[in-house]
Order: sequence, then C-alpha cells, then structure tokens
Amino acid sequence: MRITDTFERIDLQLNLSAFELGQLPTGLDDFEGKADLQLRLAGPLESPYGEASLRFHHLTRRGELMGTGRGGLRLALEPGTIRGELNLLGALSGSFEGAYPAMDPMNARLHFHSEHLEELAPELQELGISGGVDARLIYMQRAFEPAGQLVIENLKLSTTELIGYELESDGELLMGYGGDRLRVERAKFRLGRGYLGLHGWVEPGEEGRVNLLLKGSIPVELVQLFDPELAQASGRIDLSGMMRGRTHHKPLFEARLEPTPGTLFLHSAYPEPIVNERG
Repeated sequence: MRITDTFERIDLQLNLSAFELGQLPTGLDDFEGKADLQLRLAGPLESPYGEASLRFHHLTRRGELMGTGRGGLRLALEPGTIRGELNLLGALSGSFEGAYPAMDPMNARLHFHSEHLEELAPELQELGISGGVDARLIYMQRAFEPAGQLVIENLKLSTTELIGYELESDGELLMGYGGDRLRVERAKFRLGRGYLGLHGWVEPGEEGRVNLLLKGSIPVELVQLFDPELAQASGRIDLSGMMRGRTHHKPLFEARLEPTPGTLFLHSAYPEPIVNERG
C-alpha cells in the first residue's frame, strides 16, 4: 500500500485467501465459512477507483449448510460510477449501477429463486415450514428518493401443522413502491380449496395512511386445526375486510365472516350441530 501527495492519493493491493468469516466484525455470529478477498484501489483518497472481489465457500448458519454454500460479490469503481454483481448461495443473483461517490442516482436488479427456503432459514425448519419462491426486484433511486417494483412469480408454502392446505400464489404477486407509498397491486393466494386476495396501499411514514382491502373464501375445515373441540366442520366461509386511516394511529379495521349455505359445525360444547341454511 502507498499513500502519496500528503495523504491525498492511495495505491492499495490486498489479497486474502481462506480466511474465516467469523474474523470479520459483522456481528453475524450464527454464520461460519471461508472467504477469498482480492482488492485493488488507486487514485484520490476520497474517491479511489479500482475493483474488489469477495468469494466465499461452505457458508453455514447454526451448523447447517445454506443452499450451495457458495457465493460471490464483485465491485468495480470507475471515475463517477460504481458497478456490482452478486451471486449468492445459488439462490440470489443481481447487479447494480450508480453514481460514485454520491451513490445517487442508482439502479439495481435482483432475482431470488429457491425451491427449498427451509435450507436458507433454519427458523423455518424449526416451525415446520417449507416451500419455494421465485421473485424479481427492480430498485431505482433519483434525488435520494427510492422507488421500485417487486414481482413474485411463484410462492408456495406448507407446514406440518396444516397438511393438505398449502399457501400458493395464484398468478403473479405485484407490489410497487414510490412517493413514500407501498402499493399492493395484485396479491391473490390459493389455500387448499379456498383463496385470499389483498389490494391497496400503505404509507409507512409517521404521518402515513393505510387503505387495504381483503377478500377471500376459506374451507371451514381449517377451523378444526385451531379448535380441537370442533368435532366436525364442512362448508366454506366467505370473508371480507378493510383497514383505513393513519398507519401508526389506530387505523380503522373492519371484517366480516359469512358461512355459505350448507355450512355445518359440530362442537363438543353444543348438543346439536349448527347448520347455516341460508347464508
């Protein structure tokens, strides 16, 4: 390493091989693995140019291998521009480009694909949850104002507590963000023989507002999973709900549950079955 011109310019080259990730001050104590780092910087000290490459292998969390256990990140600094490429665990890939050193404007694209989410998050294994997802994220920043879109092309989750009732996306899930507002443009899910749909927007700021609408229809059999004294149940329940008002100041929430005609409940607390004849 050389620093010249009264500490105004730098010329640095660094190579590290097979060092332990636990040696880095990341605060991620659950992660273990080895990494290789190559770094070359030159130019003005306040805005050097060059490139850096970080590759790691056998990445584990709590002793469990995460995905492929391999990944890498490459950064390139040029006068006025920063570029990067990411490939992580065989599940996450993407690229970004932005102004340097201001970091504005900036554009980024990410793609996440995994058929076994439980291999990436041990918490899901502990909860008995498994599944997969295929999603794309586009991020833009102008004048330090973020905007973007999230497209979930496929989502499927199942749990040992709800055997036979997988939560699965019905078509693409579309969400966008801009102007300090998160928009749920399309979100529809299948749940066994039922469905759930969500639409609306949320402003996360302190003075933000929320306007969300929920609509769906679920099999009554799901209720048995939460109430063991419900001996028998058949039919469907149509539901609708809304949330409106200030996001952080007790927004108004309303919900309506309506059993469809022919829905039957047989509960140990009641001597006779309850049947909804008309809806």
